[in-house]
Amino acid sequence: TDQNPIYIYNIGNIYNATLIVTSDQGCVDSISKPVRVHIIPVADFTATNSCFNDSSIFTDNSTISSGSITSWMWSFGNGFFAYSQDTVYVYPVAGTYTVGIQATSDSGCVDTQTGTLTVSNLPIADFSFSDVCLNQQAVFVDESIIVTGAIDQWEWDFDDGSGIYSGQSPPPHAFPNWGPFDITLIATSGGVCKDTITK
Repeated sequence: TDQNPIYIYNIGNIYNATLIVTSDQGCVDSISKPVRVHIIPVADFTATNSCFNDSSIFTDNSTISSGSITSWMWSFGNGFFAYSQDTVYVYPVAGTYTVGIQATSDSGCVDTQTGTLTVSNLPIADFSFSDVCLNQQAVFVDESIIVTGAIDQWEWDFDDGSGIYSGQSPPPHAFPNWGPFDITLIATSGGVCKDTITK
């Protein structure tokens, strides 16, 4: 009954829209025209967390059930953009970024998806200890540092077949025989950024 109605179709298809008009004298006329409703793409992507000065990889996973996706726009969350289907980007500053992709179909329909990505600083692995005699326990002290963020994983290898100890502060360690031994510490931040030192 509205002169200029608004209607939202929720399924892509071709519909016949019919207008019926009636004059104040009761005279009636009608007209039908096809309305094509295009499919909206479903934007999706994966983005890899990375270390400072390393590349973050952006992979398009967008889909559309009819038609095709013809253009993409990536937002890296810092005012920079890219326009290819897949891309890589090196962030100039470590931090957490809200990133997103905009997918556009051949019919001009658009969908957007966002997510978060973390760029972590590299830790600097270091530790101290004192030489000991056989049957004495050596104490190892973690002295690893990171500019910003946090170190979240430590892996110690005592080079004596005792396996890997995971944790910032290993318990005092007794070596099974006289050395020397090459002690290795791997410090990790952000789950992916590693630094290794051996003494």
